[in-house]
Amino acid sequence: MGKKLTITMTNRPPVTVDTDAWPIVARADDYDGGTRTVYRLTVRQHADGRAVVYGVCEAGGGGQYVGFRARRAGVLAAGGIIDAIHRVCETCGLGGAMAELCIASLPAEELT
Repeated sequence: MGKKLTITMTNRPPVTVDTDAWPIVARADDYDGGTRTVYRLTVRQHADGRAVVYGVCEAGGGGQYVGFRARRAGVLAAGGIIDAIHRVCETCGLGGAMAELCIASLPAEELT
């Protein structure tokens, strides 16, 4: 059994997942040196197909301006992973570039 991870969700209580049973399938990270802000967007997927997408905008190691508040969001990807990525980015203020980076890191779809 893997490490337990509690994920902040949007409009519902947090969820806890086993990191072995819910591996990361896509991720995008960025850092703004000017404001010392860290941006993270992660997709975890269970073998049964369920997926959770979550993101955070938080202060980096160098501190942050007075009044800064971290933003967190998470959704269960019932309607599709890509839609969930865009919803989390919008809620956290991560922007479209982060969404595209995360989408590009998803496993490739094989066409025949």
